[in-house]
Amino acid sequence: MRTKVIQVNVSRPPSWLFIGRQGENEATIFDIDLSDYVSQYGAGTADILVQRDGDESPFASVTTLTGNVLSWPITNLETAIVGTGQAQLVYTVNGVIAKTQIFPFSVSRSLGEAGDPPEPWESWVDDVLAAAGEARVSAGDAAQSASDAQAAQEAAETAQRDAEAALAEFTSVTAEAETLPAGSDATASYADGLLTFGIPQGEKGETGATGATGPQGPKGDIGASAYSYTDDGIGNITIAEVV
Repeated sequence: MRTKVIQVNVSRPPSWLFIGRQGENEATIFDIDLSDYVSQYGAGTADILVQRDGDESPFASVTTLTGNVLSWPITNLETAIVGTGQAQLVYTVNGVIAKTQIFPFSVSRSLGEAGDPPEPWESWVDDVLAAAGEARVSAGDAAQSASDAQAAQEAAETAQRDAEAALAEFTSVTAEAETLPAGSDATASYADGLLTFGIPQGEKGETGATGATGPQGPKGDIGASAYSYTDDGIGNITIAEVV
């Protein structure tokens, strides 16, 4: 059995819909093009709220979103009550809720028993739709966080490998020092695992102050005898021991 498919644009909802006869089930499907809403609000979710003739509250119809097209099959829930009802499309993106105008629909009488209606959809429907949109966003954020964590782990592993390589090179380093002339700048160089330091020689200091006179030393030993020599100029020479 073929199903009747009716095309509808979300920006131009019908002023009135005939959705079927009492008790019909999936004989008609409305395919609603959401392209205008996707362009204006971004990718989101969509629901159809239905309030039949005599219902106090609306309920959410079963729908399927494929790409930018929302398929709304008319089941025996929507056609359970003969008369004029109301429907409205609700579009949700990250907590933002957009709604079309309310459009009336009619169900004509037929033979047979009506389907059982579901529980009324309470006034908290907007909060439920907003929460569902936020849950989808949170799932996307969680996926992004997992990707960021993986990138951070890879960066940490790279840093660890670099540090281990630097440590291995450092442990094989040897060092030596050389004396530079006084007044030179200190130097340091590294090549092929050898660290060389150049250390300037210190400047020569000034002459220190004269020290205090030391104590008198002990008396020395008696020296050898000494003699004096005298010549009076007329041939007399006198040699005498000097005590």
